[in-house]
Amino acid sequence: MANIEIQGENDAFKIIGKTRAAAIHLLRDAIEDIGEKLEEEAKEQAPSGETGALRLHPVDVDEVKIGELTRIPAFVKKGQAPGSSFLVRGPTGFTAASTPSEGNIVARQDITVAKDPAHAIWVHNGTGVYGRYHHPIVPRHANYLVFHIGPEKFVRKSVRGQPAQPFLENAYVIINNTYVPLRVERLRLEIKEIT
Repeated sequence: MANIEIQGENDAFKIIGKTRAAAIHLLRDAIEDIGEKLEEEAKEQAPSGETGALRLHPVDVDEVKIGELTRIPAFVKKGQAPGSSFLVRGPTGFTAASTPSEGNIVARQDITVAKDPAHAIWVHNGTGVYGRYHHPIVPRHANYLVFHIGPEKFVRKSVRGQPAQPFLENAYVIINNTYVPLRVERLRLEIKEIT
């Protein structure tokens, strides 16, 4: 999963009055633009495979969620000063914060490895010795694994699996270092124009 977080104080996100709705609209546009660029780059980074299904649909994109931060006192641990810990309620729930800026606008869009095609997560994270369990793939209900690669038939007691091809993570690094700084700067300028 890639989470792109854009934070700002001062001119960018602490806006009140008539321009607030326009600024929220500009923020939504910026997050959608970044999400589209990330999706495009993930398509470029995804392996083509035999069918090309993964390259056609490498990621799932949720809608942009926008909300206002609300400061809520959290439970204080033993020995901790009262009022030193807070939960911040944003567009999708609560997060811990030491010094929340109440009233700031927060935007979020989740982009994850696609659920369909089902093999997308295996390609992204790796399988077998290369996956999260670091264990060869063995048959569960038979003595041998039988599979086909093209016209060839293979019969094996176990297989090592496939190395990870983290296309979404790679796309995130590329976009985060190239497009995101430019788009955030453009957002700041657009918001400055309306204030």
